[in-house]
Amino acid sequence: MTMNDLPSRLAAAAVRLAATRPAIVERAPWPLAERFDDAPEAEWGPPEVLAHVAEMIPFWQGETERIIAGAATQAAADGGRGAPEPVPFGRVATDGVRLAILERDRSLPPAELYDRIGSALERFERRWAALTPDERGLRGLHPR
Repeated sequence: MTMNDLPSRLAAAAVRLAATRPAIVERAPWPLAERFDDAPEAEWGPPEVLAHVAEMIPFWQGETERIIAGAATQAAADGGRGAPEPVPFGRVATDGVRLAILERDRSLPPAELYDRIGSALERFERRWAALTPDERGLRGLHPR
């Protein structure tokens, strides 16, 4: 996969996710998972999965913006003479903010979470279309 494949892959995933909406919404409310952290024994149901997807799209779009801004800052500092160093970005599964958002949002009605996912994907598509090839090619440095 190249970064240019990302929009089409996300669009295909969105279609597959949307196909689950009627059954998930109809069967609501869903029980909340007793354990929804990053442990192998965690068992996420629809509330946790939807809350995670709704949270992760804007998070990773923000991290993309962090990389773009960091590269611009580096270019300004060195007069644009060299390739930018990878910009630190991202988080790990144990991130407290991530888990707090999941805790908060997993109790929302599934229809709301599906709508949030749709809005986040639309925003991502608009922003991705505006990025230059150089911006799309920037690299970040993940903690792992």
